[in-house]
Amino acid sequence: MDATLLFWHKRTSNRNANVHFSEYCLKHNVMILLFYLNFRSALTLKFRIRTIGNVSQRAWF
Repeated sequence: MDATLLFWHKRTSNRNANVHFSEYCLKHNVMILLFYLNFRSALTLKFRIRTIGNVSQRAWF
């Protein structure tokens, strides 16, 4: 128990390392979020093109 509290105190007392770690996590999460949104928008665009193609084919036939 004491070792855990001491370790926790060491981590919280080192402010620069915590700020750096949180900034790293924030940047990493933003990159993952951007990648996810880009991938999702590409999928929806592909689906929309396919549905528009189906509608135009139905109009032709």
